[in-house]
Amino acid sequence: MYYRNPLAWIVLAVGGLYLVMPWWFDRIVQRAYGATVLSLDQLGRSSPESTRLLRRLCTPKRLRLPKLMVLPTAAPVSFTYGNGFKQLESPSAKGC
Repeated sequence: MYYRNPLAWIVLAVGGLYLVMPWWFDRIVQRAYGATVLSLDQLGRSSPESTRLLRRLCTPKRLRLPKLMVLPTAAPVSFTYGNGFKQLESPSAKGC
């Protein structure tokens, strides 16, 4: 009598988080950790082979180039997040 099935609310909440989380997590990484976006031109100046590798892997499959970020830390950290191949973001630290 007092029980309601919460499945509809759970599905709605999980679906909403699935749609919003990539942009939300992007803001969290940039503001909380001080990550700065690294353009392909900047990457090409410091590591031309990395730029060539990204283009060689993404162009034939018609994938969008990932958004690269640099974390201001000395620890060698790297991770990737996003909704599949169309919205891939990869923050990395320069390390020591």
